[in-house]
This record gives sequence, structure tokens and C-alpha cells, in this order.
Amino acid sequence: MTNKSTKILLAASMISAALMGCGGGGGSSSDSSSASIAGKAIDGYIIGATVYLDLNFNGQMESNEPSVVTVEEGEFELIVPSNIAKCAEYVPVVVDVPVGAIDTDEPDTPIDEAYQMTISPKFALTTDSDLLNLTPLTSLVWTEVEQELRNSSDGQLSCDSLLKGEALKQDIIQRLKAQEIRVAERYNVTVEELYSDYIALGGEAGNKLHDMAKKLVPGLKKSYSETKEFIDANPDADFAWVEYFFGKWATDDSYEDEWYRREFIQVANGDYDAEIYQVSSDLDEKVRLFSKDSGKRRVRGSIETNTVLGMTVNGDQPGYLCALAEQLEVMNSTGQYGIVNKVYLNVQDWDECKNAKFSTDSPGSHITQSVLSMRYDSNPNSDNFTSSEHVYDKDHTSGFEYLIGNTDTVTADELVAIADRISTDFYNAYDYGASYWNRSRNEFGDDPKQIMTNHDIDGNWTQATFYKNGTHTNLCGNSEETMTESGCEFNEG
Repeated sequence: MTNKSTKILLAASMISAALMGCGGGGGSSSDSSSASIAGKAIDGYIIGATVYLDLNFNGQMESNEPSVVTVEEGEFELIVPSNIAKCAEYVPVVVDVPVGAIDTDEPDTPIDEAYQMTISPKFALTTDSDLLNLTPLTSLVWTEVEQELRNSSDGQLSCDSLLKGEALKQDIIQRLKAQEIRVAERYNVTVEELYSDYIALGGEAGNKLHDMAKKLVPGLKKSYSETKEFIDANPDADFAWVEYFFGKWATDDSYEDEWYRREFIQVANGDYDAEIYQVSSDLDEKVRLFSKDSGKRRVRGSIETNTVLGMTVNGDQPGYLCALAEQLEVMNSTGQYGIVNKVYLNVQDWDECKNAKFSTDSPGSHITQSVLSMRYDSNPNSDNFTSSEHVYDKDHTSGFEYLIGNTDTVTADELVAIADRISTDFYNAYDYGASYWNRSRNEFGDDPKQIMTNHDIDGNWTQATFYKNGTHTNLCGNSEETMTESGCEFNEG
């Protein structure tokens, strides 16, 4: 990916990022000294489990990943060598609980089924505790976020990608904060309590958290064993995993308070298959298919296409909602231009979805189209750019509808023609027949590092300024001249 295309991803992730400071305690970022990470492994306290830094985010301990075995009351101190100390705060910490380990809730009955627990990278945690407590609750928070990130970043998660990727760091912070708050609010606990030693906490709050953690463990065990089997059955996949989760703990509010089984496999960048089933309360039987997705990425000359066919339950309606999303992009010396076509159709099953004929006149279909453009600064030494998105629903016409379903034949010239049809001028406020539009201007420098200004069809203006020291400011208003910090208070409330 070019430097400039990386910058547009940076801009996109920062639009809604809630920036936070790094958590205190934990490991050092020094290149010249080792780091020490201390904490506890807790379901009850777990004795005999292996704690390690997951440097490549694959959930498997490698020979180069520092590790230690937990002792009495689940305690551990993980020493991180100086050559990888810089990664200590930027990768998850994992606990492998093996068969034969001891859970102090039942000290006379060794664990007979292995499972795994994790905690988020230290830099993104909102808790400022010096001790990391790895529990089913911390796994609940991080696993959901990590899988979202894999889906949105082609699985390119690693220590190096985090150290180099400011946009990726902010994306993790934003997602983790949202998931922490979601779980905390649903169970009327604080975020700090989610990361606590709930056994030592005791009382009503500690007992509540302890009980909640116990209910998660069967799903963790089933996820762990089936993921190992799935990986063994697909050794050539980029990554593959199985997860059992309870609906009300998921990020997506569309799930009911039932157990679900999610399966995901990616065989190449952008080529993946995923499915989610509702399962029985004992996790042994599939009750119904909840959703299914298949993605394909293709590069043809200067054109990149990403096509996703998806199907999901249609609310209270019978059958499923089937959707085809086509993203076509081309990059040349002046900019990056693209179309995102989405067509929706009601179907009865996956075969009908796969064989559906999507077009503007398909019976019962609903179509939206987003026209995207990114225009580089005319100065060849500048990384500055402007970008825009014009969205067209079923009652609005873009003039590019003929590109729907033509991913194999569309030409680069047809995509570049977007710039001729829709002005790339940042101040242009004409709607071009769109139901919604927004424009962004991105300016890069030494300090501030980035100034991103946006305005949209409703006359809303925002400006975010990011500084080298990690701080940022936000301005909002109904024009570029009237933006103030106080103008953002309503949106942040």
C-alpha cells in the first residue's frame, strides 16, 4: 500500500476515534532494558497455566514469545527481554489453561478441558492498575475487538504493525473503549471492575463478576478446542478460528440472549468465508443459521475489487436479507477513486442468495451506491489530500448505476471519470443528486501532525488537530469560520 493510501486510512479511522492516554504500569518501552509484566490468571485462581506475550496475535505460543507458569493464587511475573521490550504494551497477553491445571474454586478437581484467556494490549486499556488480571471477562472484551480488527485490517496485526501504525492504534483504542463500556453497562459494573481480581474484591460486586465469569468458561473451552481442530483441518489458511459467544455480550445488538457459534476462515488477503449459527444452551447443537458471508478480493491492472456476499436473519420477517457489496477502486497519479455498490434482496436460504441476479431492476431489490474520491495535493512533495463520499439511495441517481455487477469489465477510465462528474474541490457543496455527502481535507506536517477538516450535506463542520505529543483538539460549528471547541459539546454528550 502506498504512503498516500495509508494516509486516507489514517484519516478514516481518526474521524470518530476517541483518543486516550496509554495505561500506566506494566512493561517498559525501552530498547535498552527488559520489561516486567505482573498479574494473576483468574477463573478461580488458576495454578499451572502458561502466560505469554502473543507477539503475532495468533493465539498460539511461539518459541520467541516470553512465557511463565502461574503459581499460587494465579500469580505470574513475565520478564520480557530487551530486544522485544518495545512490544510489551502493544500486544495481548494470553493464558493457556491446560488439562491438569488447578482452579482454586475446585482445588481437588484438576481441569479436564483446556481453554484460553486473554487481556487487551496494555496501551489501550482504560484501567490504570499495575497488575494485569486475565479472566474470562477480559477475554470477553478483547476477543470481540480482535476479531473485528482482523475483519477490517486483512488480519495484519502484529507488534510491528502497531508500532508503525498510528491509525491502527487509534482504531484499537476506539473499539476497545466501546466494548468495555458496552459490557460494563449491561451488567451494571464499572470498567475498572471488569479488569479486577473479583475474588479479592468479594462482596456483592465480586460475587456477581465471579458468577458471570464462570458462565463464560464453557464457551471459552469449546472455542479453544474447535479452533485447534479447524486450524488443523485448514493448514494453508492465513487464519481460521471458531468462537462461541453469548449474544448479549457481543458488540452487535442484533443478537438475542442465546449462545452462538462463529466460524471464520481467510485463505488469502480479502478472500474469506464466515458463518454464525445460534446453538443450544449446551453448545452441542446448531439451532438455526443466523448469518453467512463470503468475500473475494481481486486485482486487475490498476483496479482493485472487493466483493462481499452476505446473508442474515431479517428481523421478525421469514427468511433472510441477502446483500451484495461491490467495492471498485483505482489509483493513479492524481488520486484514488471508487464506487461501492450495495444491493439488498429477500431470500429463503444461502443457495438462493448465491444464485440471485442483482441488478437495478431485480424484483424486490433495494440499491444504494457510494461514490468515493481522494484527490492528492497538486504539490508533488505534499502528502495532503481531499476526499469525498456521495451516497445515493434507491430514490437518487448517481449516473454510475451501470457499474453494478460489472466488476470484471469496468475500466480504470470509468472510475477516474468520477472526478469529472463530481468535483474534488473541498469547498464544493453541490449535492450532485446524492441523498447524503461529506467532504474531508487532510493536511500533514511536523507539529501538528495532522489537521482534518470535514463538512457535510447538513452544514455540519468539524476539525480535528493531532499533535506530536499525542494530544488532540476538536472544533465544531455550522461553518469553517465559526467552529469552536464548545460547538462539539453537544455531539460528545
